[in-house]
Amino acid sequence: MDAPACVTEGLPWEVRGLVEAYQQYEPLGSSGSPHAEAPAREGSALREALAEASQEYYLAQRGEKDGYVRLRRPQCGQCRFNALCPGVWSPYVERFGWEEFVPVSGGR
Repeated sequence: MDAPACVTEGLPWEVRGLVEAYQQYEPLGSSGSPHAEAPAREGSALREALAEASQEYYLAQRGEKDGYVRLRRPQCGQCRFNALCPGVWSPYVERFGWEEFVPVSGGR
């Protein structure tokens, strides 16, 4: 899910925002990226174009990126959707807080 299940509880399951896997190139250090590896510079035309750019890029994957741009708090462990939930986008929590994110009973 892209949005935490606790805030989509009243919606039909089909529209609750299941997330697809992806890969994309992003600038080193973007979005709090901990990556420091050099960009891939051989192969596709895209990689060659990125290599010519003034900024270096890395190949980001969905699950990996979610790990450093999303937050979870201890209460999330009590939610019945804990295993499915990717967490909450950190800029959202910084701006609006955790108040609307209430664990759904029946966890663990």
